[in-house]
Amino acid sequence: MPLGLDVSLIVFLNGEFLPEADAHISVNDRGFLYGDGLFETTRVVKSRPFRFAQHLERLVRGADFLKIKLPYTPKEIQKIADQLIVKNNMPESILRVILSRGPGVRGYSPKGASKPTFAMTMHPVPPMDKVVEWSLITSSFRIPASDQLSSCKNSSKLLQILARAEAEEAGVDEALLINTNGEVA
Repeated sequence: MPLGLDVSLIVFLNGEFLPEADAHISVNDRGFLYGDGLFETTRVVKSRPFRFAQHLERLVRGADFLKIKLPYTPKEIQKIADQLIVKNNMPESILRVILSRGPGVRGYSPKGASKPTFAMTMHPVPPMDKVVEWSLITSSFRIPASDQLSSCKNSSKLLQILARAEAEEAGVDEALLINTNGEVA
């Protein structure tokens, strides 16, 4: 079994509920190749995704901005989420919604990528230790201020990944990201 897969978890991928181990995305998917997509992550509490309407509003705005056709309405996405929570029996969990432009031809042009990939996954809630003290650094990486992409949760999170690696290398719990205006991002 590939690393990180839980054979007991059910995911939703492009119209189907299926075991996580059976969920496959094309190597030509633009989300995989270029980070050409969006995501939303929310905590599920008592079988209800927390502030899900706001997450879906941001997903819709992001899809409109990136000109990716969202294959489901927010109401349909809510219904899919409700079904996925029940199918996985995970009333306390993490829910992730992923949308990419889908498979396309090689190159940066989005032409021909007309079938978006839509997935929804569930994850256990990470254990919450009672932390008395937390250590952090201010990352040397900066988020561009006033970047239009910062209004949506796009799939390209390289700066956040580099900041996290910087924190781990420094032996601290977290890295604080600052934008190019010097404001906490």
